[in-house]
Amino acid sequence: MVAAVKRGLAICFSMLGITGACLLVLWATFPGRESIEYEHWPVAMMASPDDAWMAVVGYHVYSGPGLADTSVFETVQLVRRQEEPPDPSYIFTMEPSEGAEESLRLKWLGLRRFQINAPNKSLIHIEKRGYEDVEVVVKYHPDDPAERARYLKERGLPPD
Repeated sequence: MVAAVKRGLAICFSMLGITGACLLVLWATFPGRESIEYEHWPVAMMASPDDAWMAVVGYHVYSGPGLADTSVFETVQLVRRQEEPPDPSYIFTMEPSEGAEESLRLKWLGLRRFQINAPNKSLIHIEKRGYEDVEVVVKYHPDDPAERARYLKERGLPPD
């Protein structure tokens, strides 16, 4: 009986040792991030009519602590010409939309007035009404305030 107990304990400790070794290998292979990382990929640029400003459109990927904490945003930055874009100087960010018809539409309305048309069904995270001497106007396409309010309410968010 004592030999059987010793044998059972030896098997249990062996299994614990194997499990611990497997967990150590997994931890070493997939460590959680201890710092915040981000990348920004510019995909388009649009100069103001007087060429003083540049609207930079891109994607911003944010990875925080943990293995599954990653977010992607469509972004718009305004930077003076001949300057590197400060990061982050976003005037607008939203979660990416599906389909080309659901993308951001941008246009300069004047020398210091810039318009962003976002999909009506989009989740916006940063929305500034201006940057330095440039006024920023945000509109939605299609322009349907009731549908936008309903879309936000379904997600538990307050109306714009």
